[in-house]
Amino acid sequence: MNLLELPAYVINMPLITAIRQDNLPYVIAALEKYPCLASSLFYTVDEKQVLGLFKGLLQPPTALLLTPFGYAFLFNSKQVLTHLLLNTNTSQQSCFVADCLDAEKRWRKRHRILEIPPLALRVPLAETYRPLMLNKFNFDNPQQINCRVFAGTCFKRSQVVTESVWEMIWSVWPPAKDANILVEFTAVLLNAGCNAKQLVKRINFEKLFNTCKPAVTNPANFVSFLYLVIFHGADLQDTTVLANFLNAIVYLTTLDTQETHILKGLFIAVYNLSSGCSEYPTVVGIIKRALKIEKLSRTAHHSLKFMCIRRIRRLIDGAGFFRAISKMNIDKECKYALLTGIPTIKANKEDAVQQLVDGLSANLQAA
Repeated sequence: MNLLELPAYVINMPLITAIRQDNLPYVIAALEKYPCLASSLFYTVDEKQVLGLFKGLLQPPTALLLTPFGYAFLFNSKQVLTHLLLNTNTSQQSCFVADCLDAEKRWRKRHRILEIPPLALRVPLAETYRPLMLNKFNFDNPQQINCRVFAGTCFKRSQVVTESVWEMIWSVWPPAKDANILVEFTAVLLNAGCNAKQLVKRINFEKLFNTCKPAVTNPANFVSFLYLVIFHGADLQDTTVLANFLNAIVYLTTLDTQETHILKGLFIAVYNLSSGCSEYPTVVGIIKRALKIEKLSRTAHHSLKFMCIRRIRRLIDGAGFFRAISKMNIDKECKYALLTGIPTIKANKEDAVQQLVDGLSANLQAA
């Protein structure tokens, strides 16, 4: 295979094998002897593996030109990955993947080259992202994917540019449009350190939910998504963010469902964590009528407890928010209210809202 369009690369199978086996002493020795290898691209041909985010798109065999960090992330080699995170600046360096689009596997006839960030090499899983979380990886850097399709001497170019890893995954990974997987992969990224305060300022919840396929009439998954970003520090005192949540709740009330009680719980949590909804009387009126709420109780919202809660939530960074609250030396009920906006932990374990919140909390604690 002679792909002249590929960038310069190195062939060093012993080093790649050492990375695959998570053989840290070998990798350290190689990089100390030849420091330039840390940022070099290493060539391999993969006959079978289909890279996670591009399953169904890339056609094996694929040519991989990855940095040592890229291979460590692909192979989930935790020790090597941690070493590279701490001692190199290659976690954002582009990797390259090429596949042949010609039916007879004639590369010169038609092929494709993808330039991708390393985190596009795998689907988001808690185990894979754990070393990134422990080393405070920045998930909120811009991500760019470039695609070139070559046909003879001609080529077409396309590009995906996003503002964070979350948005990259949402844009290029088809399963992310499934409501269940939306909640799962968002939980993985937020728990690993994606900044929820920044994320909720960039995405439109109503458009996001409308894009999910197949169409979901039960809003439980979407309510779970909104609770997730609340757990991780969404700033509901920001009027733009508050409007985003209120519009999303209005949208969810239009779905054919009998489970309005979980929407009521979410709306009350949003109200308690906001500075008040007086700026949006029309939207609030629509929600109250749809959910059959006669009057919003101001007791919790105006209490000293929730004044402190809103202040504390505003002071804590959106990256690692959930873990910061979890480690606080405060009683369980205050911690619960800080995370959820729900004033008290109900004794009734059959309560649907309580079950939803407790289930999400348990999953996040386990991660």
